[in-house]
Amino acid sequence: MYDMQTEWLGLRSRIERRLIRVLDISSILVCDLVVIGFGYAAVSIARHLSSPDSRFFNIAKQLSEAAFLLLYVIMVLVDCGEFLLREARENRSTIVSS
Repeated sequence: MYDMQTEWLGLRSRIERRLIRVLDISSILVCDLVVIGFGYAAVSIARHLSSPDSRFFNIAKQLSEAAFLLLYVIMVLVDCGEFLLREARENRSTIVSS
């Protein structure tokens, strides 16, 4: 027998799980965005305060900008990877318990 109430409850629970996932990944990305915002501000301040005459400092600034960007990308990948692993573990545990 087709039970419409059960179908609606199932739809509601799936939508709630998806919204929670979207909020989780959004919070991770917003935190990472704040980090890159502060890093960009620090690089801009350093660029304005330093003298453009020194070739050594120009190379050092470029290397530090590249290192910061690389670290940011690694941080985002690690955060997203941890999120996906946590989701996979939760899905595996719900499948086993079902």
